[in-house]
Amino acid sequence: MRVQLRIMQPISSADLTSSLERRIRLALGRFEGVIRQTQVQLDQVAEPGGRCQCRCRIRVLPRTAREIFIDVQDIDTESAVRRAVDRAAWFVRALLEDRPNAY
Repeated sequence: MRVQLRIMQPISSADLTSSLERRIRLALGRFEGVIRQTQVQLDQVAEPGGRCQCRCRIRVLPRTAREIFIDVQDIDTESAVRRAVDRAAWFVRALLEDRPNAY
């Protein structure tokens, strides 16, 4: 499974990059035979009233099914990443349960 990370400037750091990739591989690694590629984009979104929220977008490209796209916004980076990765794993698992013989 190939993982592409794109982290925008205000929240970019080496620790964040390594922990994000580790979290993705832990959650989606069991589906490595099914997933061709995973793309993650992390950035901040300005909310009305001057607040900023973190947005985590995950695009999962399975080998034989349609892509899965997850878009989560949360108050902090860790929460957004955790929710998005968990949701992506849930959708991949649901895809396998619906079509068990496809893989």
